[in-house]
Amino acid sequence: QQELARGEGDGAVSFVRQGKLGVFMGARSVGALRAGAADGGPMVAAMPLPGTRRLEGLATGIKHCLQVSSIDAYFLFVRGSRRRMEALRRGRCHIAVMSVLAARALCTPSEEIALELPLGSFVSGHAVFTVPGRRRRPRRVIVDSDSIDQRRLCEAQFAGESIEVVPAPYMQFSQMLAAGAADATVWS
Repeated sequence: QQELARGEGDGAVSFVRQGKLGVFMGARSVGALRAGAADGGPMVAAMPLPGTRRLEGLATGIKHCLQVSSIDAYFLFVRGSRRRMEALRRGRCHIAVMSVLAARALCTPSEEIALELPLGSFVSGHAVFTVPGRRRRPRRVIVDSDSIDQRRLCEAQFAGESIEVVPAPYMQFSQMLAAGAADATVWS
């Protein structure tokens, strides 16, 4: 009761009282509701690093949608879905943006996916990159352990093959392949 009264006092919601029928929400302000939930501060969203035009566009689109709803927000750009989920769980952000594959793998039963965007919103696809002429066994495969997607795609691509996992952040993949530090990886 106190929370409803506070929300009405803050202008976040208004109620229509209809006698014996009860009380109904008459109107709501998404921005005011959000500000109340964030203790008056801006919403913080943990986003993937904007390494591609697609991810830059995704960040821009999310920012625009929040602004249209009068929600003040800013973004943290964090490498790896695992790290973004950790930021959410530790209260460092209100939203963690990641692929559906990563969200389904990381969400616990007490957590939920708030919104699924259409296929291709996050990345346009993945490809296997190999260094030609290298036939060593086990094959050395670069895996970014903070990226659920990249790890799972490597597991699927190289299933049944004898591999040695070479851990590295995805920003180092091209340099590692060129320097001969690894033989292959899966990359967006």
